[in-house]
Amino acid sequence: MYKSTSQIFKEMFPQLLIITLILAVMGVFVELAGFSLGNLIIQNPALTDPNNGAALSGLEGADMIPSLDLSLHGLLILVLNAITGVFSLFLGYGISLAIYRKIKYDTDLQLIDYFYFFNRHFVLTLVVGILVSIVTGLGLLLLIVPGIIISMGFYPIGVFIAKAQEENLIGPIAIMKETWRKMKGHKTMVFGRLIVYGIIMVALSAVIGFVMTMFFVGGTAFGGYSAMGSEPTMGTMVIGAIGTLITSLVGMIMYIPQIDIFRELMEKNVFDPELTNEEEMEQDLRRLEEEEQRILWEEEREDHSEEDTIE
Repeated sequence: MYKSTSQIFKEMFPQLLIITLILAVMGVFVELAGFSLGNLIIQNPALTDPNNGAALSGLEGADMIPSLDLSLHGLLILVLNAITGVFSLFLGYGISLAIYRKIKYDTDLQLIDYFYFFNRHFVLTLVVGILVSIVTGLGLLLLIVPGIIISMGFYPIGVFIAKAQEENLIGPIAIMKETWRKMKGHKTMVFGRLIVYGIIMVALSAVIGFVMTMFFVGGTAFGGYSAMGSEPTMGTMVIGAIGTLITSLVGMIMYIPQIDIFRELMEKNVFDPELTNEEEMEQDLRRLEEEEQRILWEEEREDHSEEDTIE
């Protein structure tokens, strides 16, 4: 019925590679520019211990307490990470929709197709994404397992958002309910496919990380660490950027189970609207007619074969 997973992956690979590199470069830029979320936490000398003179004077050896950076720099960190987060979210939904269209219609995809959700219904997509993130996050706080179940239930929600935009533009809650209802009985399958490839990806990333650590250990490349051993130099930041790019490329392996999952969901009519009784009867009659036509055609072909044999 459809092309194989490997065929689809090969045809989509060039565009998926470009998307992956775009996201990786964004992450590297944020890191090198010092705008990663980790930089929101700043260390301050502890001033609560009257017997700690070093702490009072801010000298080395003072106890340090973490606090949020509420300065303009901290605000820029939040804004920039919010922008990159939304961009990544919308591209993720775009990839899901592109995979769906490729499987169902064998669409000749263009790079712009992956940016589908940057449209006039931008707010609807954003609200759905935020709500799904909140619900999944709350589930992860509840011993992790509920969060995994929730994320599997909303795995193909990008397709349902696109259908809502194109058809009747139902609200975000209705989209979430419809996705969850349609994914009933399929969450275990999604988790099983993802965990296998996830283990492979983690193993490959660990090997690459080990090799890079062994090569750059001791500050032998790009300047290593500063004399104090705590402040990263430009060299170590470049090493981190290289690692991010490599890890992103390794992460492309996760597109394979995603394609495979969507193929199975489509075979089980997860994305199709439910039929009424009359529509189901019409489909059954059509199938019967097609079967009768096939039988008649085969009988006629056999008759012709016998006639040719006699002649």
